[in-house]
Amino acid sequence: MRAAVWVASGLIAAMLPLGTSMAQTPMAPLINENAPKRIPGQYIVVYKQGVASKSLQTSQERVRALGGKIGYVYTSALRGFSATLPDNAVRSLRQNPDVAYIEVDQVGDLNVVQNNPPAGLDRTSERLLPLDLRYTYSETGNNVHVYVIDTGIRATHNEMVGRVSGGTNTMNLAAGTGDCHGHGTHVAGTIGGTTFGIAKQALLHPVRAGDCANTYLAPVIAAVDWVTANRVLPAVANLSSGFSPSPTLDTAIANSVASGVTYSVAAGNNNGDACNISPARAPTAITVGAINPNNDTRASFSNWGTCVDLFAPGVSTLSAGIANDASTAVMSGTSMAAPHVAGVAARYLQIHPASTPAAVWAAIHNADNTAATPGWPGVINRGVGSPNEQLHYGSLNDGFNDGDPHITTVNGLYYDFQPGGEFVALLGGMGMEIQTRQTVVPSAPWVSVNTAIAARVGSYRVTWVPNLSGVPDPSGLQLRVNGTLVSPGPGGIALGVGGRVSKYGSNGIQIDFPDGTTLIATSNWWSNQSQWYINVRAYHTPATEGIMGVLTANEWTRPGFVDSWRVTDKTSLFDYAKEDSTGNYRKDPFPEDKIPPMKPENVELARRVCEPLKDRKIRGDCEFDVGTTGDEIFAESAKVSQDVQRGGTKTSLGANAKGDSLILTATVARFARGQEVPTGAARLLVDGKDIAEPAGLDKTGRANWTVSESAIKGLSVIAEYVPAKDSEFLPSTSGALDYGREAKRVSNPLADPIYLRLSK
Repeated sequence: MRAAVWVASGLIAAMLPLGTSMAQTPMAPLINENAPKRIPGQYIVVYKQGVASKSLQTSQERVRALGGKIGYVYTSALRGFSATLPDNAVRSLRQNPDVAYIEVDQVGDLNVVQNNPPAGLDRTSERLLPLDLRYTYSETGNNVHVYVIDTGIRATHNEMVGRVSGGTNTMNLAAGTGDCHGHGTHVAGTIGGTTFGIAKQALLHPVRAGDCANTYLAPVIAAVDWVTANRVLPAVANLSSGFSPSPTLDTAIANSVASGVTYSVAAGNNNGDACNISPARAPTAITVGAINPNNDTRASFSNWGTCVDLFAPGVSTLSAGIANDASTAVMSGTSMAAPHVAGVAARYLQIHPASTPAAVWAAIHNADNTAATPGWPGVINRGVGSPNEQLHYGSLNDGFNDGDPHITTVNGLYYDFQPGGEFVALLGGMGMEIQTRQTVVPSAPWVSVNTAIAARVGSYRVTWVPNLSGVPDPSGLQLRVNGTLVSPGPGGIALGVGGRVSKYGSNGIQIDFPDGTTLIATSNWWSNQSQWYINVRAYHTPATEGIMGVLTANEWTRPGFVDSWRVTDKTSLFDYAKEDSTGNYRKDPFPEDKIPPMKPENVELARRVCEPLKDRKIRGDCEFDVGTTGDEIFAESAKVSQDVQRGGTKTSLGANAKGDSLILTATVARFARGQEVPTGAARLLVDGKDIAEPAGLDKTGRANWTVSESAIKGLSVIAEYVPAKDSEFLPSTSGALDYGREAKRVSNPLADPIYLRLSK
């Protein structure tokens, strides 16, 4: 067997829901006991208002006597405490008449910022230098399976304990999947370590393909084969060993990718052409070169060339070691760069679990630093033929643009934006942009509303605008793709890899962007004004530019802010009538009149029609809009926005070959973070007809069907989510899975280059 060089060097050891009535039961309610991220045995006990301090002290003593452990004690924002409680203590507290309710503690989905992280993590989430000593992320790779084809993993290490399982040893099964070398543990720590990892809750599988000194080609091919046979989707594989060109290994990688596994592989440490290394030259793998995260310079050892897809941090990388369960190690190499990309792939797949490897790469590529990134000088000394591209993946966030309009930026700031005209709402990586048109309301010239939207989706241009004739048309807005009127079918219209436009509800559209952003736009006909107006909501977006982007406090009040995001004739994405242009919609200055005080009758109307809204922010916006205009249409649109915010879902569909059959998996996720998983069932439709019984969703929001390949080959297959009766979830439909038009299995990737990606 031919020994490979591991691509590393320099080892240095070193709340209670609204509307719930607590009088309905003699016991205090137990809230969120089925939350998907609940922490077993940990609770928050909340007391009723006015309860004496003595009662709290007595309860805490009782908890300790029953074997519980008091954590935090709350005295100001609320009265109560957190605790680790055995079941008998929970029952006792629920019977206490002073207890308002008990909530199960859980892990949240907030946009986490890790202070003083390893430089590689810091550089990954930071768009430009210098490093800010923070790693900003919004996903953790939860429920994504990452296969580490390496020297094994120290499963008991504090960084990964409890998340390492289900692997194999292709060299010597009896030797187990532990790590006597250190390379695999270090790589796994960068992928999914709690401190050192990109995807901190990914499920790690050690696929050991080496001994304590080397790895060998045959065991590595066997490892890729094992991953292909045993993969659980969504799945990522990391492979950091390199060989002389091997068509067999390249073929194994190609077929494993075709089975749905995204591969991140090291470019090699020879300071040479990566196209001379396998699997670095494998066209369907993501091949990663190394940079120094402190200055964006290609590492002196890193391979280069046209087979490299991007560069990632790989110099002096701090991660887990194998000396003990708390040990660390510092290594350098493209082996250290590849797991940064694997971790990002896991983060993306957490939100988009049915995505193909091509879609995963498209999302990473669209978020990366490239020559088009403002202010970024590029990869320094990147090498002949290398791409000027570097890994960047920050936090995914949500932004809203509702009402007249009220804007919530992707970093959580809130302001009203009233100018008339067309503006850049969000601008992200390559091929992602959203523009909105704000039109002044004739009867209330101090108010403007969104009346049209336009988007760039990769190389496609999508617009949703009123009838270009200018004649008010209550039948609906017009949807166009690249200037042509379209009417999407049940599966929507595909807009390249990762892109789609589809209907959403009765008066809305959904646009999915290659970078993972989802845009939901809902329209309402304002009969008193004879015009449509639109509420815009962007979910899970990495975009940071625009009036909905990352802003500083009160940035919207500075001189020049409005015009800095105003659309020009050159930058506009909108469709116009003949001799019309963006200038026709500009209203400057605005507002031209002082906003008059609300009329008492309007205030009363606002209170009455907005009161049913449970979301406090949406209710407040509703009361302002109705009170200002005197028109209750805003209450109707606010109800739609609340329904989307609380129960909006996204359905995706993937195929997984198993023997002569296919396992089709529909995954339903809600847009809102940190909430329960959708319930109900999913239908499987082929060319619009059911071909199987509806399948109930499991606790992860997935439904599965086993079908023969012949039943769907060459046909359009979609999944349709049917919410459980009386649930708050909204139905949704997946994009069309055109099975048989996907990448083929290939016998020799050098002779038959039919791949999901065209970058090499």
